[in-house]
Amino acid sequence: MRAFLLTSAILAFSTPVLLSQAAAQNVPAAAHPSTPEFIAVPGPSDIRLRQWIGVPVKNGTNDTVGDVNDLVFSSAGQIKAIVVGVGGLVGIAEKNVAVKFEDAELRQNPDDKERVVIINATKDAFKDAPEFKAAGEITAHDRLNEASEAVRHGYEAVRERAIEGYNRAKEAMSGGKSSFPAE
Repeated sequence: MRAFLLTSAILAFSTPVLLSQAAAQNVPAAAHPSTPEFIAVPGPSDIRLRQWIGVPVKNGTNDTVGDVNDLVFSSAGQIKAIVVGVGGLVGIAEKNVAVKFEDAELRQNPDDKERVVIINATKDAFKDAPEFKAAGEITAHDRLNEASEAVRHGYEAVRERAIEGYNRAKEAMSGGKSSFPAE
């Protein structure tokens, strides 16, 4: 029994040390830079994501076609695409469409700081464009379709039960044999 207690105590005290050593060995050296470079003020041409989310997207004829929902970055850190929310009403049931960053022009009015993204495409082109979604992502559009399908199935089930109930009530009122279960 003493040997068991001694072994248990040694394992209890050594396990955290062994686990922390194993975890430290699995951390890449790049995760611990010696001195990071800090930036106090963004450069005049730097793009800050939060300033562009929700900005209206207009086409060449100044029609609003949607708004910026997201930016897609490459693994090298370059902006690859702008994700535009199109259609829907107040963000409900809108579809995300990704457009290559090179095909967009970011504009900012220097006087009032108002921002807009210009993409030369018609409203119909945005409407007909394929929906952008990451693998495994469920969009609001998907949820709306699922809810619509659930309502349709629920309606059909209720309708069938209502017809069955109507037929049983009709049969009972006509003096025929009742199909209602006895109470």
